[in-house]
Amino acid sequence: MKKYIKYSLLSIFTIIILIAVIINFTNINFTKVYISEAVNKILGRQLNLNGDLVLKLYPTPNLVVYDIQFQNAIWSESDYMLEADHISIKLSPQALFSGNIEITELIFDGFKINLERNDVKKFNWELDALINNESEKTQESKSKAKLPFDSKAKIILKNITVNYKVLKSEYEIIIKELSIDQDKETNIEIDALYRDIPINVNLSTALLNNILELDNIPLEVEGELGNIELQLKTAIPVKEIQEKQPGLIFDIKLNDLSTIKKFVALEAPEPGKIALKGELLKDNENITLLLDQVSVGKTQIDGKIQYINSGKIPDIVSQLNIRNLNLDFFEKFSKKEESVKNKKTKLFSMETLPFEYLKKYNADVDINIKGITHKVLELEELILQAKLKSGVLDVSKLYVINKRNEELNARIRINSKVAPPEVNLLLVTENIQLDKNDALKKYLSGANTNFKINIDSRGKSVQELMNHLNGQFIVKVGKGKLDDGLLKFISSNILTDLVNAINPIADKSDTTNLECAAVRFDIKDGVLTADKGIVMQTDKIQIISSGIINLKNETLEFGVRPQAREGVELNLNSLASMVKLSGKINDPDITMSIKDTAVVYSYFATGGVTFLAKSLYDTATRDKSPCETAILGPVEKH
Repeated sequence: MKKYIKYSLLSIFTIIILIAVIINFTNINFTKVYISEAVNKILGRQLNLNGDLVLKLYPTPNLVVYDIQFQNAIWSESDYMLEADHISIKLSPQALFSGNIEITELIFDGFKINLERNDVKKFNWELDALINNESEKTQESKSKAKLPFDSKAKIILKNITVNYKVLKSEYEIIIKELSIDQDKETNIEIDALYRDIPINVNLSTALLNNILELDNIPLEVEGELGNIELQLKTAIPVKEIQEKQPGLIFDIKLNDLSTIKKFVALEAPEPGKIALKGELLKDNENITLLLDQVSVGKTQIDGKIQYINSGKIPDIVSQLNIRNLNLDFFEKFSKKEESVKNKKTKLFSMETLPFEYLKKYNADVDINIKGITHKVLELEELILQAKLKSGVLDVSKLYVINKRNEELNARIRINSKVAPPEVNLLLVTENIQLDKNDALKKYLSGANTNFKINIDSRGKSVQELMNHLNGQFIVKVGKGKLDDGLLKFISSNILTDLVNAINPIADKSDTTNLECAAVRFDIKDGVLTADKGIVMQTDKIQIISSGIINLKNETLEFGVRPQAREGVELNLNSLASMVKLSGKINDPDITMSIKDTAVVYSYFATGGVTFLAKSLYDTATRDKSPCETAILGPVEKH
């Protein structure tokens, strides 16, 4: 009995060996026709197996398919969506006995993949036959679907070229090697090249043969895209749309913009190292961006931005903390080469301002910035609190302070619900110490400055807003000393010409001792009027000016009267009685009158603005407090 069993087993084993040897050397190319027909029936496209099919059972079951072509969509310009030199498929030995095909290793070599989208937003990888078959399946059959991969299947793709064409744009990515290892999870390592940008990325996800059972496919990405270091963690929904989508946790670092500039045309200065760390969440149609640690150069940002789509108009809620903001960088970013302006060009644009955008969103913004770098401004903190509701923007607080405790407070209101839109601005500063500013301190000392702007207007363009401007503008400057180099720093030819025309100091002193200065404009319907409202008083002279700036036709006309201070000896021949500044705002003319008062009257009368001469000469006695007079404004006579 034992001998019978022994010879029986030996015979069976011998037969299996013989079958394996026969199959190992048997030509199975006759099956190519059946395989192609089956694929065509399932996928709706032709599969061409131009090379040999080689099946080997030793040392492990292995099927190799050579020279493969898979037909493209009928609307595509290229014939094939996929071409491959060969595919090697290793099967589990148990599959020979169980009848279930279990793939343990897949090797793809020499692949060329063409991915396309046409003008009607159809993709060539959308297979109509699969879509129709899928719609007939029940949800239960979907949940039981399995991929024919063993949990430890290894997949290797070598020398893959992917072309992606969208309308007239075409992109190419070369994958040197893509390997997939599976144990408790699937790890995918990609070594690729895109636009000369090296890509080395590791992706971790669920086991491939479990993916069809999952509602969300977990995905972790870590690696490098050029000089960009990536760490991403998310989950991809694969079934019906969920109300609450999985979040995206991101951690991105890059040393410069060189890689980004290869993807998009970007003209910008290098900001230094950039780091983005945070989380992106989606709940229904609401999106929340949590910024844990964002840095651009030395600038650091944290906070959150929410997009809430709960009503007819979406709400944007922003709470941001910014530290070490470099305004010089943003100035360089927005700086463009300026062409020489035609002096006849209008100052104020007639182009309609985008007020309509204020009706498209509601917003609640709270921004706190600490530490601000600028080549002239020395700001320490900025607080912005603003709300946008139903087309009305209300900036309730714009507060700026620097290290010297100089403060600026502003309120802004824009109402786009009315036609034309209305704008209100109130801006107040106190004790601005210009002589402490690094850029100005070598040109002046003292001269503490306060100013107040209170204006309102209406209009759809800058020009309309200027035409309907109303309000008041006041500047007050205290005692100080001014260096003549200040004019060169300001780089204003018109100011230099004006000072030279007045020529108040005969001894050409390098500095001027300022006792006070003041500016007051009363604004009505686009006309700024200064009635003895521009004053500068030094230890030797006082300069008083009256004038008008007409924003409607962009012209100005000013009379400037220098007077020697009592008890001060000056070369009166060098002191003009009146200087006239008139013409276009961006290109005014300067002329001087002779010293006869009657001629001065007629001199201004020819310009049609006789009040200038009256304002400056109809004074019985010299004004002992011209700066105070300017600040208080004209006294109404009853």
